[in-house]
Parts: sequence; C-alpha cells; structure tokens
Amino acid sequence: MRNGRRESGAARHLDEAVFAINAGLASMVLVLGYGPRGIISWLYALNSSIRGSLQLKQTDLAMHGFVFFIFAIAVAVLAWLAAHLLLARKAIQLMSGAMAIDALPLIWCFSYRPWLRGWYLWETILFVEALFLLLCVILYATGRWSVPAWVAIATLLTHFFLWFREFGLFEIAQSVLLHGPLRVSDLLIPIGAPLTCLVAFGSSLIWVLYENRFAQPSNWGPGIGNLGKAGDRNV
Repeated sequence: MRNGRRESGAARHLDEAVFAINAGLASMVLVLGYGPRGIISWLYALNSSIRGSLQLKQTDLAMHGFVFFIFAIAVAVLAWLAAHLLLARKAIQLMSGAMAIDALPLIWCFSYRPWLRGWYLWETILFVEALFLLLCVILYATGRWSVPAWVAIATLLTHFFLWFREFGLFEIAQSVLLHGPLRVSDLLIPIGAPLTCLVAFGSSLIWVLYENRFAQPSNWGPGIGNLGKAGDRNV
C-alpha cells in the first residue's frame, strides 16, 4: 500500500514537471513567433537592456536567449503551481502528455492555418498527424488505448521524426557534423523551437514509459510489469 501511494505521488510529480517545463518553453515559442508585435518588440528591447547591463557581446544566444529562458522559467513556475494546486491527478496526467507530445505541432497548425493557405500534401500530413496524436494521447492517458510499450515508443519516434524535420533539428545535426560543435544558440533559432522540440521529445519518452510502467503495468509483459507488486509483498 505504501509503495502504491509513493508511486502515485511520484507519477503526479513527474506529470507536473513535464507539464510545467513544456508549458514554459512552448509558451515562449508561441509569443516570440506569433504574439503581438508590440509585446515581441518589448521583449527584444528588454533582452538588449539585460545584455547591455551585463556588458555582453552581440551573439545569437544574447539576441533573445535571456528573455526566452527568464519568461519560460516564470511560465513554468506558474504552470507548476496551477497544476499542483488546482488540477486533479487524471487532468494533469492528460495535460502533461498532451503538452509534451503535441504542443509544438498544435502551435504550428495554428500558425500555418492550412484552411487559409491551402491543403498541400506535406502540410496536410502534418496537420492530420498532429490531431491524430492528440487523440492518441487522450485515449492513452485515460486508459482507453492499451498498447505495449514498444508500440507507444514507436509511435512517438515516428511523430517526432516528422516534427524534428519541420522544426530544424535535422539541419542543426547536419551543421554540427559538417562544421563543428553544437552551440546553445543553434537550438534557439528560430524562436527557440528546436530546443523546445528536443525537450518535448525527451519528456515525452519519460512520460510514456512512466505511464506505461505504472498506469498500464501489464503492457510490459511477464515479470517486468509485476515488479511493483513484488515490492509490495516485501514491505
């Protein structure tokens, strides 16, 4: 019983952290990429003031790295407080998965608006895939889609393969292989999307594995899924 409570508490803390981190990063991508011009100009002016106060040279990182991280952390803290104080366990479980897996694709759908620009093949594939994955997350988090861990991971890998291409991660990897080491500033261009996508990928894998381990333990197969129960007998 005590192990069950600890696992439930640990799962909630993980969901809250995944939700908060991805909410903070995705919100800054949304604001810097698609927010009102007045707010964007103010953020860049604030960033210049910070850079000037610290007497730092003009670099890609210094261009908007300060405001990106400062406000991302601030939003993450607020999101964590809201999740911790206001949301039920099932709600935060669902929202953390949706935020990590589909926040950036949904931002892209909102910004691209294929219903106005036209339903071209590749953009239509991305649009449909983003909505389909959102449905998968809802079914998975609510226990209505029970699949083995490898199926969930394969689905995630396919999903992020498409979006890594769209958000420039492949170009960054190619640049690192051809021209030298990775710089933090590479992950902030444009508008922090590559960094946000990379963090989303890592946290999505953690979320799926943890949810599969505790929420759907039988999907891990004989022996592995019953580790928690074996531990309970030893208490």
